[in-house]
Amino acid sequence: MPWQTVVGFYVLLWALVGTMLTGIFIVGHAGRPIVVEYDKNWRLQIETARRIKFGPIGSFFFVGLDYQIEHHLLPALSHFNLPKAAPMVKQYAEERGWEYEEVGFISALWSSTVALKNAWKTPSIVIDTTIEANANLVEDLSH
Repeated sequence: MPWQTVVGFYVLLWALVGTMLTGIFIVGHAGRPIVVEYDKNWRLQIETARRIKFGPIGSFFFVGLDYQIEHHLLPALSHFNLPKAAPMVKQYAEERGWEYEEVGFISALWSSTVALKNAWKTPSIVIDTTIEANANLVEDLSH
């Protein structure tokens, strides 16, 4: 087999994989709240991501990334066990009044697309760091 065929196949394969991963990462996060300050890491992970309902075949191909919330909370948990953890995480969130978003892929794609379209029209927020109360809202990257 010529090397050009092998390289071409490799490039096409990873272009497809990259496109699929980008698709799941965007719908898993875009359009969810952007949090600057938070008191509980679990709440942050639950309320800034969403669970995408794919079914077993879609979930297999996305290696459990459709369970974005559980993936962030329990990164060492095998993707085969994420579906078992999801109902427990959802119940945990609901007991505390936290929003656990669980939607189909098309719905998540639509929400993400609308959010990204509107994000460019949203005016930027200027934080006056000379006011002491606002000083901790901006990270100093100068050093």
